[in-house]
Amino acid sequence: WSDAGAASWYDVAVAVGELAVDLGLLERAAVVNPITTVDYPTPAQRPSYSLLDCTDTRLALALEPTHWRTALRQLLAATG
Repeated sequence: WSDAGAASWYDVAVAVGELAVDLGLLERAAVVNPITTVDYPTPAQRPSYSLLDCTDTRLALALEPTHWRTALRQLLAATG
């Protein structure tokens, strides 16, 4: 299962900083620099772009996913 919306690891890292500042958990967000997969070599080959499709799960369970930014805000608010 995955929340709604698409995001790179860069998008998630930036959002954590922005939301943490907004919620008063941090005074300022860290600078996050995006890199390409080529710039971060790993032993495993990675696709250049991939998304998890949860359509079948959503339909089978009759659930509507929350957007990932909303879920992230809820998580940070609960831990702060």
